[in-house]
Amino acid sequence: MDYESFELKFFKQLKDSKKECISLVEKNKKLVEANLENLETVDKFVTSLNTIIIETEKLKYSIIEKLFNLSFLKRVEDTFKESDVLIQACKVNNVKAIKWLMSMNINLRKQDKDGMTALMYSVKKSSQLFVVKEYISQYKDSLNLKDNNGETALFHAVYNIEAFKCLVNTPTVDVNYKDYNDQDTILIRCIKLSRFSCIDILFERSDIDVNSVDKRGWPISFYFAEQGFANEFELLSKKNCNYNYVNNIVPSYDEAIKSTSDSKGNQPRAKKENILTIIMNKLYKSDGYEKIISKLENYYRMLIYLMKIGYDFNTIVDEAGNTAVMESLIANDVFTALYIIYNDQGEGGKYKLDLSIKNKYGDSVVSLLLKKKFGQPLFEIVKKNPSFSLEYEDIYHNDLLMLFAMTGQYREMKNYLKNNGMIVDLVKKYKGDKLVNKNDDNYVVIDKKVDEEQDIIVEQRVKVNEDNNPPSYDEIKTDMIRNHVNDHGENALILATKCRCRNCVKVLLENGVNDVNHQDHLGNTALHYAIFIKDREIIEMLLSSGADKNIKNKDGLDALSYAEKIKNDLSVNGKSYSYIGAKIDEVIRLLTQGNVSLKDKVAEIEYNRYIREDLIEIYKEVEPYLRLDYDDTFVIINGFSYFGMVLKIYQKAFGKIESQYYSYPYCLGWPDTIDSNYFIHGESYDIDICLPLEIDCGLKVEWTTDTLLKTICKRRRIIDCRIPNILLTSTIS
Repeated sequence: MDYESFELKFFKQLKDSKKECISLVEKNKKLVEANLENLETVDKFVTSLNTIIIETEKLKYSIIEKLFNLSFLKRVEDTFKESDVLIQACKVNNVKAIKWLMSMNINLRKQDKDGMTALMYSVKKSSQLFVVKEYISQYKDSLNLKDNNGETALFHAVYNIEAFKCLVNTPTVDVNYKDYNDQDTILIRCIKLSRFSCIDILFERSDIDVNSVDKRGWPISFYFAEQGFANEFELLSKKNCNYNYVNNIVPSYDEAIKSTSDSKGNQPRAKKENILTIIMNKLYKSDGYEKIISKLENYYRMLIYLMKIGYDFNTIVDEAGNTAVMESLIANDVFTALYIIYNDQGEGGKYKLDLSIKNKYGDSVVSLLLKKKFGQPLFEIVKKNPSFSLEYEDIYHNDLLMLFAMTGQYREMKNYLKNNGMIVDLVKKYKGDKLVNKNDDNYVVIDKKVDEEQDIIVEQRVKVNEDNNPPSYDEIKTDMIRNHVNDHGENALILATKCRCRNCVKVLLENGVNDVNHQDHLGNTALHYAIFIKDREIIEMLLSSGADKNIKNKDGLDALSYAEKIKNDLSVNGKSYSYIGAKIDEVIRLLTQGNVSLKDKVAEIEYNRYIREDLIEIYKEVEPYLRLDYDDTFVIINGFSYFGMVLKIYQKAFGKIESQYYSYPYCLGWPDTIDSNYFIHGESYDIDICLPLEIDCGLKVEWTTDTLLKTICKRRRIIDCRIPNILLTSTIS
């Protein structure tokens, strides 16, 4: 009998569990010994043997044990014990074979071509838990072996909770090890696979590292924040979580920063991610915003938790350089901004928020409060912060007074002027104190002084006079306020007129702040612009304050000539707006006769129906000053139901703030009356403007004030109050 014939006969008898196979081997001892001197033949023999063990359901393993008792088959036995037979049995879940093989002193550290051990296959099968326990009991040195992807048995056990628990509860199992490809720890892998029960088990390990990061640079806290797991997010604090971690790992960004810039030529900031970045992106910049609605409360809970543990909310959260408060304001999330600001007190009652931080567009919390029209209540809170500054200048050199004028904040304008006056008084009060030069012989800085009555800190840079002394009150007032203009030569009075903010015009004139006859870069005075928008009330206020009707602009037109040109243009253009024509006639009579009789006055409500094109045209000159070039990346939050939910979340967390700060809709700046350049302002019903407005449903209606207010309440919708924006986006084709 040749050897091949022997093998065929032997393995057939073994497969049939016939004891004669042992006698067959003994009778052919010399033949077997001679051929098994060849290692390749031995490997082939063991491979055939393993196949029978794995595939034969009713195999009698005692026959194989007797076979290995034959001394001349020692090489076969040794090769068998070093083979991957146990791995194959675990892979196909042959429990009977596994149990026998475990008794045969098989090499449990053996790995297949993928680097997988028997344990790695066993942890996936609930029926093989005994294998896991055997490994843990007898072969602890095998528990942290890695496959070709650098994954240990723990990574393979995530879908078998019992096996996973056994491994985690074994102290020698490394729960902080990272795989090769994604640099995941098992904790991070579990959140990526949504294996939350496994996360709970991992948290029972005292040595679990929750601050370890993956290849992306994200720790587990970032993933909890992204997916809205508020409970787990808070639980991390018990594991010494570093909530202040900043991720600087952004592939290829260094190259991108060299070649890209925004529309204004500003280089983008190096992208850094922190925990607030993750939460804010989900709240305000989510592409699938509707998908996170169910978890919305959780995102706010995490934000609230960060407030409570004293997280630094001065942290920059996006590439534009915004803080969390700034992003909240941009997104119209007034309650989040309110509660961050309101709860901004650390140990000893010290304020921590830095309100002077500006983003790369020059906006700060203060300017955003104004541009987003969030009014007096929030201003009352931020004023208490030492970093609140009356010194503001945007990229167009508009100061805070101008911003008040453009946004209709006449009450804040009054306070601004009052505080500026107080600053001047303090300059006089501390005149004898040391003055500090700032690289300019013509300017000095008054050292910081705290005025307890006004509860502010004063730090004012003022121009010295010829005697090298601080200027007088009148000199400072003239230098600081009266003559300040922007890049287009506009002062606050001109801007208030352009925006048709009557109350602001009134405040400016009553305080004698601006030169009523100041001319901008086109040579126009405030009177010219009042004539253009045909506003009788503003014209009357300007004239009574000394506006010179004879001043000519760069086109050589004085007030009357300008009004007549407007009237002629109406005729030339064939405009059939009878009320506009009547309105310009009213303006001409006012300029020539000094007054308009009651019977000649044009009904304001009718005038407002037809003036929108002029308002839009004039507002286009102002709109760039108020535009937020970056808010198109935000989900702008609207809706009473949304705000009601958010308010309840914050009230539950912190208790109620004084009602004046959160009562709805007063927290949005309502019910201040902001003249006629706004549609609505809450409870105030003295609004004199009525323009077409397109509501979400697509209907176009001309609203009276009462109808508009009632409709808004009925629909429970918040509508952007600024008329020019509504007009430009909704009603103009």
